[in-house]
Amino acid sequence: MKQNIAISLTDPLRLKEAQNLAAQLQLEFISDPSSDTAKTYDFLLLFTTHFLGLQKITENKATPFYIDFLSNKMRYRLTHANLRNELIAKAIGYRPNTHPTIIDVTAGLGRDSLILATLGFNVSMIERSPIVHALLQDALKRCSLPASKQLHLIYANAIDWLKKLSHDEFPDVIYMDPMFPERNKSALAKKEMVMLQLLLGKDEDTEQLFSISLSSIKRRLVVKRPRLAPNICNHAPNFTITGKSNRFDIYLV
Repeated sequence: MKQNIAISLTDPLRLKEAQNLAAQLQLEFISDPSSDTAKTYDFLLLFTTHFLGLQKITENKATPFYIDFLSNKMRYRLTHANLRNELIAKAIGYRPNTHPTIIDVTAGLGRDSLILATLGFNVSMIERSPIVHALLQDALKRCSLPASKQLHLIYANAIDWLKKLSHDEFPDVIYMDPMFPERNKSALAKKEMVMLQLLLGKDEDTEQLFSISLSSIKRRLVVKRPRLAPNICNHAPNFTITGKSNRFDIYLV
């Protein structure tokens, strides 16, 4: 855990869920989020009527941070997504009907994997943060989109998980979106990125994850980077697909 977190709720009907998650994550359960005990924590993982969200104690009047696959912005993108206009699909290098095995080793907010699922791919997402995993799990439960059924969420450290694979179990494609290098102030202002950075901290094992991912693929490793960022681990890709703000570096076997 990167932060001091407890579990609470604003909807009494979700008491059992909250208690079960507290036991699972070995976190304190606090029945009253406005209590003095709650104020001793940095964050509360809150079960509200509609979602599971992360509430910063110092911002207790703001809406908790949660992952929403059904937001208007996400719905618009999913509605307009196709194999021709989504650079991530071009980076993957396959068509859905060939059924490639795809592993997203840095699940995060899950949006890129959801785009791929919407395009017809099956994607396994690995997330090592117990809090982010819980938020993703809740988002998938609330998601009514058929594409969500093609997403498979795994709670694990991707490095350890990949080490256990035999050669025959290697995926066709590994997708990797590590925490970006230093961002400008406008990017840092995005609440979701601030929350992710608070929960995950710095990627201190990016080089190790990159190395084992590169040695655990049958076809290609796709790494998402800011458009002007240096190559990951100073390792030049075989080729790159560049968009307005991001790019996808492709490393072939």
